[in-house]
Amino acid sequence: MNTAPPQLPPPSRPKGRGGAWVLDLITAIFLIGSVVMVSITILIINNPAVGLNPFPHAILPTKFQTPTPTLTFTPSTTPTPTVTPFPPTPTPTITLTPTITSTPEPTLTPTPVVAGIQSAPTLEPVPTLEPVNLPTIGVQYDFPFIARPVRYEGNTNVQGCQWMSIAGNATGLGGEPLTDLAVQILGDDFEYIAFTGSNTNFGISGFEVQIAASPRRDTFEIQLLGPTGLPVSDFIDVVTGESCETNVAVVEFVQVTDY
Repeated sequence: MNTAPPQLPPPSRPKGRGGAWVLDLITAIFLIGSVVMVSITILIINNPAVGLNPFPHAILPTKFQTPTPTLTFTPSTTPTPTVTPFPPTPTPTITLTPTITSTPEPTLTPTPVVAGIQSAPTLEPVPTLEPVNLPTIGVQYDFPFIARPVRYEGNTNVQGCQWMSIAGNATGLGGEPLTDLAVQILGDDFEYIAFTGSNTNFGISGFEVQIAASPRRDTFEIQLLGPTGLPVSDFIDVVTGESCETNVAVVEFVQVTDY
């Protein structure tokens, strides 16, 4: 009996060996891609403005700057000092020439002429001034001012008889008017201060204070005050008139000593 040796099957080829190159190719592609991505990442980190950066920085608008104005200094004109020669030229003083006041000539009164007798002109009598109580030499006074006797007259403004006031003025040692002196007037429930020179109807240093709306008999006190506010006269009692012809009582202060 012819016995043949058993035949072994041929060795089998591993399955899938023909597709191994595809896996290698994919691995190589991923490896190259990884290297490229790492390189691009490093490049973007070092220079964010590179064109490969998918998220570039926003471009900010250019800041606009307003030009700063330049101040221009304009020199001012320097005044030239004027030198006044020393000593200064004296200014001539104008000397006033006194004006000659003509004295009125006496009026001649004609008289009948008798034949053979020469008549002489008759002069009109000179009016006599009302005497004023002037201070006596050597008399000692307690105040620099005294008052002349109170005189009365009728009111001349539009109120007429619907008026009663105390008025007057003040004069100095030489008879000159003194203004801006205070005049204090006191009465029952009445007190007022006027200033000399406030009413020139009674002279340059005149004053007037209305004390009632109709004439009546009443008593007031009036006193002159100096520049410092201290009395320069004694209190003067004034009794007002009770008629339309005496509704203004006039008090005139006269300076008799220095103060």
